[in-house]
Amino acid sequence: VGNLYVNRNTIGAVVGVQPFGGRGLSGTGPKAGGPLILRRLLAAFPLRDGLPGMTGGTTPAIMERWHAWLMGNGYSHIGHRVAEMAKKPLPGAHMTMPGPVGEENVYSFRPRGHVLCVGDVREHLVLLASLALSCGNTAFV
Repeated sequence: VGNLYVNRNTIGAVVGVQPFGGRGLSGTGPKAGGPLILRRLLAAFPLRDGLPGMTGGTTPAIMERWHAWLMGNGYSHIGHRVAEMAKKPLPGAHMTMPGPVGEENVYSFRPRGHVLCVGDVREHLVLLASLALSCGNTAFV
């Protein structure tokens, strides 16, 4: 439903408080005004430390088998990255954004469902599939 304001004179979302869009309405990727937007603007953005206040993520069950396949089929360099991703899982993770009294703004990560992975070389496809699976999606290559 996006942003709904009751008895408030607010007409737009507040950057850093209310990520623009809403559940199911704004597609994939970082939300404008959300906690990932600054990282998206950098050439390289580390997610090693995760986001402050992020809780509740679970690693998809398939990741252990996917990691074993990567390690046994010549993709150990990607397998090591997958193991790092599993330490800070995103599916189901959420954080409460700062906001005005009486208002709760929750930033959450949800799987998109089916993800098409397109790459020009096999290694790129394996990496894209790893990212899709780590976020709780089904990867189509």
